Amino acid sequence: MVLVSGEYCPNVFHRCKALMDPEGSALRGLRCAEYEEPARCLSPQRKPLRFCIDRDEFVAGHEKLPTNLTTFDEARQACARVGKRLCSESEWVFACEGEQMRPYSYGFRRDSSACNADRRGLVSSDGELLDLRVAPGFSPRCVSAAGVRDLTGNLEEYVTVDGSSPERAARKGAYWQPGANHCRASQPLRDPSYRGVELGFRCCAEAGG
Repeated sequence: MVLVSGEYCPNVFHRCKALMDPEGSALRGLRCAEYEEPARCLSPQRKPLRFCIDRDEFVAGHEKLPTNLTTFDEARQACARVGKRLCSESEWVFACEGEQMRPYSYGFRRDSSACNADRRGLVSSDGELLDLRVAPGFSPRCVSAAGVRDLTGNLEEYVTVDGSSPERAARKGAYWQPGANHCRASQPLRDPSYRGVELGFRCCAEAGG
């Protein structure tokens, strides 16, 4: 696991300097080619965070690829079996963007070759989403300042929504399709029974000491 410690900004302003896709593209507005530096923290104060997070997405047993096709509860149980828990959304975001509040885990400019992202040919002949996962470490430049890998590519990941009781799930990051793929990208999980070829998880734990 990787220790992450610092001051997290709950509310960040990222200004996109240039979009990646031309007018008329279905992706127009989703992908930012470059963000202005530095990002601005809009919160009156930052929140201190200290926790441990898995460097890589969860891989079961002797498998080589990260686990997908799990429900939110199954992901929670898998983390619990190894003495960990799912990450909160704020933990996941902070592990991705760091105190610099980088919009992509690797920086302020989008690099389609850094992560398993922006792939084409996503659907099989019968209309099913293809499984295009890669193994941990396959994309060595897809790493955050904290040393956490594949946060903005490969699989979307389950997290728990901050302050929710009972715990609610959100989906963070992005998978291999052309999409937003930035650290703050998030969508709620509306169907607790959902299992997606594009959806996985990683675990967090309290930091000792």
